[in-house]
Amino acid sequence: MVAGRSSKPEHIDLIGIVDDDQRVLNGLQQLLESVGYDVLSFRSANGLLASEVIDSITCVITDIGMPEVNGFELREILNRERPLVPVILITGRYELIENLPQESGMIILRKPFDSSALLSAISKCLGNAMPNCG
Repeated sequence: MVAGRSSKPEHIDLIGIVDDDQRVLNGLQQLLESVGYDVLSFRSANGLLASEVIDSITCVITDIGMPEVNGFELREILNRERPLVPVILITGRYELIENLPQESGMIILRKPFDSSALLSAISKCLGNAMPNCG
């Protein structure tokens, strides 16, 4: 560590993770907390949208293939209601993104993805460099 420089960021970003797979939620939460982010996990898009802390969330990571409200729909809702909050889409169902046109600014990671790829995507979205980002 460089003298005079903290390993924790001065401003702690709050990341919302939405996935219907509890194992994915647990793994992502542990990863993000280990590099200094505050994290809230939700098993559904509706859980995130109904959360009392939604206005404090600075970035959302969401699975695409979920029941009720899928990741694309959640992204559309957030783009309307909270346009400054970046959304990172993740999926293990490649058929959902096969024929997707390249949209400027849309970040999609295919499961399983490397943790450094996710951390890099978050840093890019938030416009800051977190410790341990590749």
